[in-house]
Amino acid sequence: AKVVFNDLWIQSGENLIDYTLKMTDDWLLKRRPAFLSIDMDVFSWPYAIGTSQSWPIGLSPEQFYPLYLFLLKRLDVRVLG
Repeated sequence: AKVVFNDLWIQSGENLIDYTLKMTDDWLLKRRPAFLSIDMDVFSWPYAIGTSQSWPIGLSPEQFYPLYLFLLKRLDVRVLG
């Protein structure tokens, strides 16, 4: 499992795809079957109303969507949660 933390990404000043690649080292270089789990709590409160946590500095869909498409290209996603 690989976890990318929002606060550390923000502090890095990098775009989300580059930061994710850096944090996962070579893990995303090899295509493999994967279970991709996206925690809705990562989104800012206006975009994820009703989740267990509400964060003012979470991601917007515009920030997340390019990473989502990137992960779908790199991984053989069999299950999305």
